[in-house]
Order: sequence, then C-alpha cells, then structure tokens
Amino acid sequence: MKTIRLLLLILATVCVACIGCSKFEDETAGLSQQKSSPAATVQDYDSPLIRNWDENFTTPFALTNNWTLYGNPQPTWVQAAYGKQGLFDNNGPAPVLNYAVSNMPIGAGGGYSVESEVMVQILNTKGSFACPGIAVSKVANPLLYNGEIATGISMRILYLGENAIWFPAKSRGHTWFFMDYLNEDGLTTSSSYLLADTYSNKWIRLKIAISPLRNVKFYCNDNLIWAPFPRLNQSMLSSKNIVLGYSSAGDPSTRAGVAYHNWVKATYFMVPVHE
Repeated sequence: MKTIRLLLLILATVCVACIGCSKFEDETAGLSQQKSSPAATVQDYDSPLIRNWDENFTTPFALTNNWTLYGNPQPTWVQAAYGKQGLFDNNGPAPVLNYAVSNMPIGAGGGYSVESEVMVQILNTKGSFACPGIAVSKVANPLLYNGEIATGISMRILYLGENAIWFPAKSRGHTWFFMDYLNEDGLTTSSSYLLADTYSNKWIRLKIAISPLRNVKFYCNDNLIWAPFPRLNQSMLSSKNIVLGYSSAGDPSTRAGVAYHNWVKATYFMVPVHE
C-alpha cells in the first residue's frame, strides 16, 4: 500500500510539473500589462491530489482582504513600478522588518512549493538594507513577537548598503541570498550568505520546493541555489501561512532600495506520505 501511494505521488509530481509549467506561462505572460483576479484564489487541478493557491495583487483590496499586515508604517500596495502592475511593497524601515501573512493557509500533509516574482532595486549604495522574501509560517496564523514573524522555512534576497552596520563591512555593497528552515530534529538549518549581485535590479523568481518526502530545495529563475541534506520538519507540511517581507523603503533620504513582490503562488499535494 505504501509503495502504491508513493508511486501515485510520483505520478502526481510529473503531472503537476507539466500542468504547472503551462499554467505558469499562461498566468504570467500578461502580468506586466494586466492582472487576472483581485483576490487570492484556491483552484483544484484535474488531479484531486494537487491544489493551487495564488495572489496577484490586482487591487489594493487584495492586501486588506487576503492578508494580515504587520509594521509601522504598514506594508503597502503599489499601482505600478518597473514595468509591472499591482505590486506588494513590504515598506519595512530597515532594520525594522514588515510582514504580510496570508489569511488562507496552505499545505495538507504532502509536499508543496511556494514561489514569487520579486525585485530588489538598489537606489542608494550608501543606504542600509533592502530585502524581499518568501516564507511559510512556523505555526498556523502567527502573530508578531519581538518584532518578527516566526517562519519554518524562508528564502530572501537582500542588498546590504554601506550603512548596514549590523553586517560585516566586507559583506556590504553586495546582494545576497539567505535561506533557512526548521529541520526534522526541530533545529534551524541555515545557508551561508550566497552572493547574488547578478540578481539585483531586475525581476526574478524565488522558489521554495518541498518534496512529499520533505526534501528541501531553493531556486532562483529555475537555477538551483541550495539543496541541504536535512529534511524539513514534519510539522511544516500542514495548515501554515504564506509570509512576505522583510525590508524596503524606510527613510527616503537613506534607504538602500525598494523591495517588491509582483505575485505569489503555492502548489501543494492533498495526500500525505506515511513513512
């Protein structure tokens, strides 16, 4: 029975790869001109094993209706910037972090992926910090604690300006990837800071991918960035929230740059694997 279930999930994985690629091309081809829906949606594919959730930030009501916002000032909706329409700006005044937490949970015990089109645009090399990122909450419906939302897996791209003095001087003036997650032993596994200068000042696609057996991979524009060995904690597979952040505008006279999200999407299996 276990073998049959696993074979079904492998078949479903192949199906979602094919379906997901064509759907992704259809959905994103016109995003720079037009958004498809004003609200986050959940959609079943032909296979009952797979579900898709997406948010395109079509209108400002997408933020107030579909997300819980944390920060002062709060994250904000941007009508248009850098060739895209309808954007999320975390609006976090570095080093303070801002967040948006999805009101709808994802995950049903199987594997999943979370991806988003983001940009970190450098405006001032003498500024401090600009960082868009995607994450999945550590607990269901998380609350802000000590200025942060606890996440169980995250991927960030961050630019460190000269005034990001809480980072080593040799790290400043560069863009970096940073990823972490809660492993199967309940401890945090983190990447090193990986150089990402070629990914700044342009739209890129970040992706977190979790297999049905809880193996973890991180991608940018379909390029594998990090594939750690420890598996994701079992608790992270069900009923968690998408989290967007972290730092963007801040003080207009000193900011390093802006961080935008154009859309975010999650795809997840409806049938868990029993090991």
